[in-house]
Amino acid sequence: MKNYGFTLIECLVALLIIAIALGSAGRAIGTAVNNVKDSYYKQVAAWVGNNQVSNIMVSGTFPDLGTTSKQESMANIDFVETIVVTNTPNKFFRQVEVSVADKNHPNYSLARIVNFISQY
Repeated sequence: MKNYGFTLIECLVALLIIAIALGSAGRAIGTAVNNVKDSYYKQVAAWVGNNQVSNIMVSGTFPDLGTTSKQESMANIDFVETIVVTNTPNKFFRQVEVSVADKNHPNYSLARIVNFISQY
């Protein structure tokens, strides 16, 4: 008598292999989705920081020394900007550093933009 088909053990082993493969794929997809969200937040934060530096540059005023913080919102995300203006060895230039963080995690900087502004 010839047996056609698979035994129960063979079916269970095949099912186990498929379950492991699908579980690994699901985890990889979940990690990729989280990476996309993080990248999006970082990109929007970079836009916010670059906008702040551009606003300082086009204002036509030499920025005052010191640290200021303000809140910004872009793409329905609330950010906290920290703007630090420091001296440089050349008295006609100032270093402007803008750090942008998510409002819910203000100690974790998503973007940091450093630029130099000239007086003339």
